[in-house]
Amino acid sequence: MNMTQDEHWNAVLDELRKAQYSRFADSDPLDIDAREDAYRRIRCIDDIQAHIESLAMSATIKEKRWKIL
Repeated sequence: MNMTQDEHWNAVLDELRKAQYSRFADSDPLDIDAREDAYRRIRCIDDIQAHIESLAMSATIKEKRWKIL
C-alpha cells in the first residue's frame, strides 16, 4: 500500500483543504489578500497530492515493467 491509498493521509489533506475553503468563505468581502492566500494554499495542497500520486504511479509502473520481462 502506498501513501495515496492511506486513509489517514487523505483525511489530513481533506482537512487542510476544507480549512482553506472555510478561510476563503469566512473572509471579509474586501479582504482579497486573504482569499488569494487561501486559494494559493489550496493549489499547493492539490499540487503536493498530485506529485505524490505521480510518484506512486511511477513506482507501480516500474514494478510492473519488470514482471513483463
